[in-house]
Amino acid sequence: MTWNDFIENRLGGKKADILLINPPLNLDCGVIENPVKLSPPLGLGYLATIAQQAGLRTAILDAEAMQLAPCHVVKAIRTFQPDVVGFSVVTPAVESVRQIVRSLEASNPLLIAGGIHPTVMPEHMLDVVPDLDLVVQGEAEKVWQALCQVRFNVSAVLKEPAFQRSVEVRCYKETVIIRPIHPPVLKTIPRLDHGNFVKVALLRDEPLFEYTVLGARGCAFRCKFCAAAAFRGYRVFFRDINDLMDEIETYAVLGPPRFHLVDDNTLRLPPKVVPL
Repeated sequence: MTWNDFIENRLGGKKADILLINPPLNLDCGVIENPVKLSPPLGLGYLATIAQQAGLRTAILDAEAMQLAPCHVVKAIRTFQPDVVGFSVVTPAVESVRQIVRSLEASNPLLIAGGIHPTVMPEHMLDVVPDLDLVVQGEAEKVWQALCQVRFNVSAVLKEPAFQRSVEVRCYKETVIIRPIHPPVLKTIPRLDHGNFVKVALLRDEPLFEYTVLGARGCAFRCKFCAAAAFRGYRVFFRDINDLMDEIETYAVLGPPRFHLVDDNTLRLPPKVVPL
């Protein structure tokens, strides 16, 4: 199975409503063959689960996991013709997003960017990629759920009183920037469907493979070089330990039983760590 087959299977052989993209850092259209150890894009995984629960055909294109270049991402977007394209952007990927968006003039999907770079530097993101339609700062699940409920009619969701009370909205040039006032409560975020991740479907037997599990969000430390505070300030929120244990046990049955716990603060509360 190729990554193209993987997306087709996730969409049931139909046109995509949403294609979520972990953009490539590699700008060369020659595919790199060296194996890399990467964690799945958990943020996109949560958004995909929310969209699928809302009845929207959604797939994740993890260009980094499959070592693709911008030209391959453009081809995928043209092939699956999504109505919405969402990018999770780290700073080194800004240039690849610019190249992808610049090549999509005829396709005309709704283009949304989120992730660490648009959260910390939204104006810079839009200076480099001015054709984006929407930027979402911070943790996007609550905003994403509201957008899914109105099938991404941005004008409609912006008029809803409840939505207006929960976000800060501003414009930069012609693009809307939305930031949630309060981050989502962790117990309201749905359980991840790891079947959305190409590494689980295609790379499970590779020696570098591991399941990625989220135990907490936020960080109480004030490191000047870190952007974690841009999402939750200096507060830490832990998942229920029983729910976390149940998720790990589910993946352990599938094998191999290797896990990457992607939070920095689990050991700060020993009572939560002992059962784990």
